[in-house]
Parts: sequence; C-alpha cells; structure tokens
Amino acid sequence: MDIILNVENLKFSWPDSAELLLDIESFKVRKGEKIFLHGPSGSGKSTFLNLIAGVLTPQSGKIRILNKELTEWDQQARDQFRGDHMGFIFQMFNLLPYFSAMDNVTIACEFSKIKLGRVLQVSSSLNAEAERLLQELKLNPNILKNKKIVQLSVGQQQRVATARALMGRPEIIIADEPTSALDANIRSSFLKLLFQECEKFGTTLIFVSHDLSLAKDFDQKYLLSEINKANTLEPMEKELI
Repeated sequence: MDIILNVENLKFSWPDSAELLLDIESFKVRKGEKIFLHGPSGSGKSTFLNLIAGVLTPQSGKIRILNKELTEWDQQARDQFRGDHMGFIFQMFNLLPYFSAMDNVTIACEFSKIKLGRVLQVSSSLNAEAERLLQELKLNPNILKNKKIVQLSVGQQQRVATARALMGRPEIIIADEPTSALDANIRSSFLKLLFQECEKFGTTLIFVSHDLSLAKDFDQKYLLSEINKANTLEPMEKELI
C-alpha cells in the first residue's frame, strides 16, 4: 500500500522551552491503515497531531502527506489542505453549540470544494449525506435536526462530531481521545461504526488514546515513548487544533 503520511527527523519544542518535546526520527502510515497511538496525558500526543495537521510547524524535519510537503507551505495553504483532505474528532468535540446537529455536520463542506464535490458524487445534497452518516451512527436525523447541540447527550454529541469528520470522505481521519467521555458499551459500538465508515472509503485513521484496551482492534499500535527520542512530558496539555 502507498505511504500516506511520512514523518522524518521531526523536532519540536515550545518557544518558552529549551527542551525538545518531540524528537521523532521516522513515522510512516500507509493508506487505509488504522493506527493506534498511545501515551499518557502530557506526553505530546495532541502536539504531534497538530504537527501532522499543519497547525504547528516543527523546528526541523519533514512531514509529507499525500505526497505534499506540509513544512514547505505557509499557514493559509496548510489550513486549506487540512480542510480539503482531513477530518477531525476532538476530545471535547468542538461542535458549534447553538447550531443544529445537521448544520454541525454539513459545515465540514462549507469551506472545501473538494469535500463538497465528493459528497455530491454519492448523495443528492449535503443534507442527504449528513442524514446518511447520522443514521449510520445510530442517530435519527429527523429528531435531531431541530435540536441544538447543547440539547444533546455527550454520546450524541460525540457521534455528531464523528459524522462531521467523515463528511466529504477525507483521506485521513485524526481522532484525539474521542472515546474518553463514553461508557464501555457506547465506546465499543462507536469504534465499530467508525471502522466501517473508514473501510468503506479507504480512509486512513490515526487514533490517539491513553486507553490501551482499545488497541487490539487496530492495524498498528505505537507507543509515543518508543518513537519519540525526547521522551519528555509537556508541563501542560496543549490542544490547539
């Protein structure tokens, strides 16, 4: 399979720190793989995701995604690339609180002609595709469409966030501790549905969690401490995406 993400000789430290937080010689992900990345809170997991996404830039090293060198682009170009080719599931969901569930899902295509085009290849409209994804995730769009996000349960919000990430069939899904707010039963069904959607479109999944019990269902498991030669903890969790 093709390499979809290739990280080489990456070094990163925060401006107010003299010590490296991340020092990763090599990290490769193949197209369609489901990757599990484990590390304790504060170990730099979220920072690593921000670097992969192009939100942050390393002091040195290369981050190549879909044969594009992100570290050679300015912030605007990286932002557009991220919007066109990636989907995100955040630990705190990052949903727009006073938008409906439907609007939170369709907004993923509002700023990307590429994602919009992909949706219209398989569905009659953005709303039709959003309804399909919500139904696949065991949510009734007819019940949810007039409800604001703040009226939904944590589990419902998490699945809305997942539908938004899958909207427009991005090549890469990045999930940052997405199951931390879910109980065991919901967590298991959520992962099954997430895997099904990724496999349907050949989407690559990079899933970060401190919960090692989830790792068994992934294609590859990495401990951040094993690939990060700096092997230090952040003084504080920094989630910037």
